Amino acid sequence: MYFDKEQDLNKVDKILQHAKKEGEIIAMNNNDRSTSWHDTITNNRGNHLEEYISSKPLQIMNEQSTKPPSQTVYAKVTLT
Repeated sequence: MYFDKEQDLNKVDKILQHAKKEGEIIAMNNNDRSTSWHDTITNNRGNHLEEYISSKPLQIMNEQSTKPPSQTVYAKVTLT
């Protein structure tokens, strides 16, 4: 079951407004796949999240895994 991505991103916007310049760490457990956070593919949801991230003062903090791709899931994104 997919959640409403726009509703989720609106929540992230509220967190960013609340944190202002204090700094924040946002960890997302999602089904958005993107090579930007070292997944092997990028899907439509990943494209949408990439666009959102690039429009905000956010950086992707994920590091590439040393595990083989068959043992790695990159559906989690950490942002600062």
